[in-house]
Amino acid sequence: ADAAEVGQFIDRTLRLGRGRVRFVVTSRSALGLDGERVVPVPALAAEDAERMLRSLLPAPIPTTALAFMLECMDGLPLGIALVAEALSAAPIDDVVEALSDKPHLLHGVTTWRGVRQRNLATAIAWSWANLDPASRQLFMALAGRPSDATFDDVCRSCLELRLAGSPAELLRRLTRASLVVPHVSAKDRSSHYHVLRPIATFVRARARELERPIEGP
Repeated sequence: ADAAEVGQFIDRTLRLGRGRVRFVVTSRSALGLDGERVVPVPALAAEDAERMLRSLLPAPIPTTALAFMLECMDGLPLGIALVAEALSAAPIDDVVEALSDKPHLLHGVTTWRGVRQRNLATAIAWSWANLDPASRQLFMALAGRPSDATFDDVCRSCLELRLAGSPAELLRRLTRASLVVPHVSAKDRSSHYHVLRPIATFVRARARELERPIEGP
């Protein structure tokens, strides 16, 4: 179901419940309902990501493999869950090899998970499909960078690519789609914009199918 259908269902149920019903909904965009409270959920911090993966593992794994898996997933909760599922069905070396090659294609093994959440590529592609052309071009530029972008970097990319729309609005669209993660630099307290590693890998792998080649390592 899309956000509109979910919103209609929740609105109807809340009216029937007359204050006795509450919903917790995970969505890539606000539903726009009366009384809705939106709580942004960022990528997990390193300690939280490790705690989540350890709690989901079917058995302890070597520290080096654990660290590599966490690095590949870059705090992405869905990615961490898929890694844990893969480890329940395949040897550690096979999972490490898959992450080294194409981490965005890592599959979960559960049947209850929605189609869009059974591998990272499908989840990312769904977000990509819902972007307008200008947001896609900016996203590709950010994904090709070797480091996080500042707002000045974003403005420069928008000018170079002659994108329609303000840099702030394009960034808002990307962050709402969970494709770009904003954060404040501890060094100078300025805003930076990060593309999570699995997402950047997906974009690089699909570069030939997208509008233009992606620069960067």
